[in-house]
Amino acid sequence: DCIKEFLAQMGELDAEAKFLANEVKKERNNFVKLLVTRNLGTKDYSLIENYIDAVDQLFGTISDFIRNYRRMVEVQKEGADKYYHSKSNCEGTQRGEYGKIVAKVISDLREFTDLYKNITVKRMTIEATLRDKKEDDEANVYGREQGEKYPTWDSRVLVDIYRPDTLPAGY
Repeated sequence: DCIKEFLAQMGELDAEAKFLANEVKKERNNFVKLLVTRNLGTKDYSLIENYIDAVDQLFGTISDFIRNYRRMVEVQKEGADKYYHSKSNCEGTQRGEYGKIVAKVISDLREFTDLYKNITVKRMTIEATLRDKKEDDEANVYGREQGEKYPTWDSRVLVDIYRPDTLPAGY
């Protein structure tokens, strides 16, 4: 029941994130049209395009992490967390430099909260907690490296070394 409730809440958050992303895109397009009609110089327009690109990468990367987290919870397969860590970081990095930064920040925050949760809630030993953190960090870095090297490739292929054999096809 707890997992069903959590997935329902994640679904609502995902729907809200998609709605907000669409609203941002609409406003971005309106803003660009306004700028074009005002005959901005190339330098001004380039600066604004960079800002818009950064916002797109931010929302896209957050969406990547939410989608991958939902899929990981959905399948509940042993060992799938490293795969989804790596996959989320890869996809965020494939969006560009800002996506890579956002992926790193999200991953680092997640690892920080996991340290506390693993010790206090899961009652893992400090050694096991630190080993888990190290493995998660390695998966995160690997995903970002692969996403940077191969920005147009399928993330599932790029991070296949972390894919558990028990994970159903399509994930």
